[in-house]
Amino acid sequence: MPAKKHNSYSLHFTISSLFISLTLIFGAALSWQHYSKTSELLIAGGDLVFEQINRELTFNFGGLLKSANQSISLLALSPITQANSLDERLKSLPLFSTALHNEDKLSAIQIAYPNGDYFILRPINSDLLRQTFNTPQDAAFVVDNISTNAHGQRNLVRIFYTSQLLELSRDPAVETSYDPRIRPCGIHKH
Repeated sequence: MPAKKHNSYSLHFTISSLFISLTLIFGAALSWQHYSKTSELLIAGGDLVFEQINRELTFNFGGLLKSANQSISLLALSPITQANSLDERLKSLPLFSTALHNEDKLSAIQIAYPNGDYFILRPINSDLLRQTFNTPQDAAFVVDNISTNAHGQRNLVRIFYTSQLLELSRDPAVETSYDPRIRPCGIHKH
């Protein structure tokens, strides 16, 4: 009789072990399938979101670029492209400020001339710009004008304007080496 009890216990143990093993295998297979399908869904969902964001950014950038190109095309026809002095360039401030006001994504409008002269109008629309340029309190725009004198010396004049284009202050001319015709490209020839 004791041998019979031992066999009964062994059969009971074997069936229980088999049942637990099958349950674990079935659970592992279900878990792996769930993990695989969830991963596929997350990757597919991520791809869709990425494609949607890409389309929206492309559309927004295309609209911005088209709008900026229209503004630039109009400005290219203005007299400032032929201006030889600061006074002549300042006559275009209303046109420039209107373009900057209408195109809030533009950070500046600038014109470079073949002789190296340079004119830029920036809106002062952040505390960082106020600190960078040390602007007067009511300044809404800053103009930088670089001109080359008869001796080849390059001078920068900075002028601050209100939103109504009233001149607030003008910094004295300082010598500068900035030349818009020469831009570092990161490639050095030896």
